[in-house]
Amino acid sequence: LRVQSMNCQKTCTSGQWKTTQTIFIHQGNYTKPNMTSWRVFKNIIDARRAAGEPDIQVPEQPEKGESREPNLDPELMDFLASLEYISFYYEGTSYYVFEGQTGQEMFWMDGNLTTTFSRETNNTWLMKFSMTGEYSTPWPEKELISGNEWVNPEGNVIAEVPFINTEAEI
Repeated sequence: LRVQSMNCQKTCTSGQWKTTQTIFIHQGNYTKPNMTSWRVFKNIIDARRAAGEPDIQVPEQPEKGESREPNLDPELMDFLASLEYISFYYEGTSYYVFEGQTGQEMFWMDGNLTTTFSRETNNTWLMKFSMTGEYSTPWPEKELISGNEWVNPEGNVIAEVPFINTEAEI
């Protein structure tokens, strides 16, 4: 569906929108046979090639501005520092890429991540975090391997896979 972009105050009803420029609000209607999104993009590329234009056309970019230091909101950081700690549960897959191969699932990891914040000096904060957890075989099996012997994909025996137990400060 192609519509004009809309500009209106919060109180506008649907009939009061002011159009400003053409935009697309959802995918086109591909009712013709083989008119998939891939075919639509292919037709655009073919038309560009026929016109002698490059396939990929990057819009003009604004000039680079001045480099600025990141700004942490002091009010937010003080609020985070006022909390005793923030704790999260995490889970997910760890991938490893062997040289010359595509990535493969190595471990399923799950555990807890705990963070604390403290004000060091004016507009400077310290974040401490700790991660605890365990490694398992990839999903869906998820058999615990932390604390056990494991043979990695290269055939090396790991006598005892550690549990996740990491702390850091930034």
